[in-house]
Amino acid sequence: MNSQSFEWNSIPATPTQVGAVRKFFQMPTMLLQEIECHVTTLNPGASPHPPHQHRHEEIIIIKEGMLQARVENQITRLNIGDILFVASNELHGWTNVGDEPATYYVIQWNVAE
Repeated sequence: MNSQSFEWNSIPATPTQVGAVRKFFQMPTMLLQEIECHVTTLNPGASPHPPHQHRHEEIIIIKEGMLQARVENQITRLNIGDILFVASNELHGWTNVGDEPATYYVIQWNVAE
């Protein structure tokens, strides 16, 4: 992946059963096996998937709305501008607990083994 910018309006929002997703990029870099950035919008009361865990780490940045996140046994409320870092192999998940759609950036990466 080379240096580049991504314009919000040029990335289509694809409807999902729980809201929508915008996929900005998912590709290797000089140092990473893969880096990915997508933006999810969740309808009120919705979760993107059940709590799960995976090897890669990820960062969640709240753009709009409010999420309740669970990482292992800790529950946190996330509001506009808040950031959540999820470490490797930790059980995690979140739900839109607000009355409006919640939109958040997801940035995740994988390193070669």
